[in-house]
Amino acid sequence: MTLELRDPQKPGESLAEAVHAFTAALRADIENVRDDTPRRIHDIRVGTKKLRALLRLAAEAVPDPAPPVGCLRALRQAFSGSRDAEVMRQRVAELFGDDAEAVRHELGLDDAGSPSDLPVENALRIWTELSELLNAVDFTRVTPKGLLDNAVRSHRRARRLMRRCEETPGDDVLMHDWRKRTKDACYHAMALAAVPTMKKRIGRLDALAEKLGEYHDLALLGDRAEGRDRIFSVIDQRKRAVRKECFRAGRKILRRKPSVLREKLAAQIGA
Repeated sequence: MTLELRDPQKPGESLAEAVHAFTAALRADIENVRDDTPRRIHDIRVGTKKLRALLRLAAEAVPDPAPPVGCLRALRQAFSGSRDAEVMRQRVAELFGDDAEAVRHELGLDDAGSPSDLPVENALRIWTELSELLNAVDFTRVTPKGLLDNAVRSHRRARRLMRRCEETPGDDVLMHDWRKRTKDACYHAMALAAVPTMKKRIGRLDALAEKLGEYHDLALLGDRAEGRDRIFSVIDQRKRAVRKECFRAGRKILRRKPSVLREKLAAQIGA
C-alpha cells in the first residue's frame, strides 16, 4: 500500500482515501496478528505511525488530533512489548554473532512469547473507536496550502530537533523525538511524491529514520544491559557510532531552511 496521495491538487479527497485505506489495513493486521506475528506487529506499528503522519498533514480538518492520535498510540503500545523484545533479539544477533544466544539469555531475551498472549480483543476495541473518530472527519477542509504548510512544518520540527540533539549529545529521549519527527517528514515526502522536490527527499529521509531507529533500539538494549560491563560496552560503542552517522545524514537532508523548502514546494504545488 502506498502513502502517495492520488492528487495533491485535491488534498482532502486524496487524504481521505489514504487514511481510510490504512485504517482498513490496520484492522486486517490486528485480526490476523497471530498469523506471522512478527510481521503483523511490525505492520501495525508502522501503520499507526503512517496514519499519525497523514493526520498531521490534515491539520485543517483535524483541529484536535488528540483523540485519534491517542487511539493510535494505544494500538502501538498494545504490541510494543513483543515488538521491542524481538528487535532487541535481532540487534543482539547483529552485535554478538556466535555469542548472541548467551547474551540474549543473560539479558532475559530468549523467550519469544506466545501469540495467544496478544491483546487482540482490546486492540479491536481501540480500532473501532479510532475508526469512528476518523469517519467523522471532514477531510474536504484540507487545502493545497494547508498541505504544504504542514509538510514544511514537519521538516522544521525535524531540523530543530536535530540541532537540539547536537547540543545535547547522548540524550536518548531527544534522539527518539528526532526520530519521530523525521518519520513524519519522510512519510509526508512519500505522500507528496508527485511533487519533484519531495520525491527526491524520500530516500535520504527514509535512510535517516532507519538509522535513528537503530539508535533507539541500541538505547533500549543498553538500558537492559546496565551493570553488565562487557555487554554494555559493545552496545555503547555501536550506539556512539550510529549517533555520528545520524548527524552526518541529518545535516545533508535537513540543511535547507524551511522558508526555502516552502518556496520550492509552493512553486511546484501551486499553493
